[in-house]
Amino acid sequence: MGYRRRALVLLLPALILYTVFVAYPYINSLLYSFTDWMGVGPKKFIGLGNYIRLFTEPRLARTFWRAFSHNALLFGVSMLFTVGLGLSFAFILSTRGLRGRGFFKGVYFLPYILPALSAGFIWRYILHPRWGALNEMLKAVGLSGWTHAWLGELDTAFPTIMAVWCLRLTGLYILFFMAAMLSIPDELRDAARVDGCGRLKTIWYVELPLLRPTILLLTLLNFINSFNAFDMVYALSDLSGAPFGRSDVLTLFFYRTAFGSVNNPFGEGLGMGAAVASVMALFLIGVSLLFLKAIQRAQVEY
Repeated sequence: MGYRRRALVLLLPALILYTVFVAYPYINSLLYSFTDWMGVGPKKFIGLGNYIRLFTEPRLARTFWRAFSHNALLFGVSMLFTVGLGLSFAFILSTRGLRGRGFFKGVYFLPYILPALSAGFIWRYILHPRWGALNEMLKAVGLSGWTHAWLGELDTAFPTIMAVWCLRLTGLYILFFMAAMLSIPDELRDAARVDGCGRLKTIWYVELPLLRPTILLLTLLNFINSFNAFDMVYALSDLSGAPFGRSDVLTLFFYRTAFGSVNNPFGEGLGMGAAVASVMALFLIGVSLLFLKAIQRAQVEY
């Protein structure tokens, strides 16, 4: 058996799993988006009717774009903190002779160990307005005026969710960046030092350019994670994106649309829900392809 045939045979199980659990559900969802269907009974083909309603019906369009803006804000803020701080801490932890490096890596990575849903509910108790640990700590140090119903006030709900989101992911990005730094040959750093470059100049002129593919890849992962955010946001708020939609995101909007909620038990039907999911998927696929092209161009050889 030739090399190509052996490779195809080894790839076949993964291809079957991908087809059954990814490609088929996506194609099926795309087909549902062209129907008026509540999940039971006959499907009525309506063409682009769901998409037209989604972007022209004021209630649906307003909710969709509000949720989209929250996802975009989550991506922007998490880029600044998870990627920005992750890269900064990775440079600090990669300093030669730094004591306790393993301890700090473990501490930073600790918030990511718990599943997002479990971590979200734990944070919900920590942030409880009456007996949460955060407010109690503020009271203990004489900062009672700084206490808030962190997840219940209009001005603090989504910023608090973004802070918890970033805190959970920063440690993971630190490990990614540190792994990428290990792949940079020490000879390049030594050559920079011989040429008179200090630590900051070495980072700026040697390490950062070589880390560009990793930065782009982690930006892509951060983009996908931010627009697929569900479990953490759901645990910290609810399906309605409380309070008053201030923490609503696209995945919550999709869930309410497809499966209903307390205020709208039947939702808009699986057809409309599939339309929302298809718009999200096409947007993510389109942007991801652009990122992958940029990552290919940024590849470097030592």
